[in-house]
Amino acid sequence: MKKALTILFIVSFLFSCNSDPEGYARSKSGLLYRYTYLGDGAKPVIEDYVKFKYTLKTMDDSLLSSSRMIVQLLVLKNDTSLLEALTMLKKDDKANFIIPANDFYKTYLLAKVPAELKDQKLNIAVEIVDILSDLQYEKSRLQFKMRLESVIMDTSASTENSRIAQYIMREHKTMEALPSGLRFHLLHKSASLKKPAFGKTVYIQYRGRFFDGTEFNSTYVNGQPQDFIVGQEMQVIQGIEQMLLQMNEGDMVEMIIPAKLAFGSNGSSSGIVPPNTPVTYELELLSVN
Repeated sequence: MKKALTILFIVSFLFSCNSDPEGYARSKSGLLYRYTYLGDGAKPVIEDYVKFKYTLKTMDDSLLSSSRMIVQLLVLKNDTSLLEALTMLKKDDKANFIIPANDFYKTYLLAKVPAELKDQKLNIAVEIVDILSDLQYEKSRLQFKMRLESVIMDTSASTENSRIAQYIMREHKTMEALPSGLRFHLLHKSASLKKPAFGKTVYIQYRGRFFDGTEFNSTYVNGQPQDFIVGQEMQVIQGIEQMLLQMNEGDMVEMIIPAKLAFGSNGSSSGIVPPNTPVTYELELLSVN
């Protein structure tokens, strides 16, 4: 009797180890999924661009990262699990998927898989924010490009130009200038060739100061980098967007940003930065996904 109970325990144990997590189903390919919210939006088709939020965790619920991303749905020779997951969801849908860490890091983060996660499974919570056709995405990309390239330094703003020139002379700065009037100096040059582009998710750190050295804005205060999708989310001033397109992953620059590319004729919404005020920024591009 004791032997029979032992065998039963072993069989039960093996079965529980091989069973799927509670609440999850399997797709035909074997992808584990669990819907948490069903929206009523449209479903993407091949060649559409899917914008989504995600939270990535280990199987023991430890948080790894949380961000946004845009992915184009393409027919690949070796379809990835996340690509399959995105084709299952409509706009506003939310779901959890269990995917290989190797797949996510190498294919989507374009990064080396951390040693502790190699060959491991991860739990990714996905929310579909928007779906753009190939034509809509290209139109949005061109509008972003034109918006940045259309900004040319206002040479009639003599007072601002004089303030910038005096600051450069006083601080003995040697800086390159873009047609927009943005000036920059490379503080650190990375060996990486990865560059930001429209639709890419970037992680940055920055520190904004007035010409007298007073700091008015910084991501270093709480130690949390800012992430956003280039050209899709207006979360930074235009000068930072413009500068990012000149940088490689790992670069760090110092900038002088004219008011037109900073907080404009109205100043910042918080009232901290006055109208028509040029500012300086240190900008570090931590990663490009």
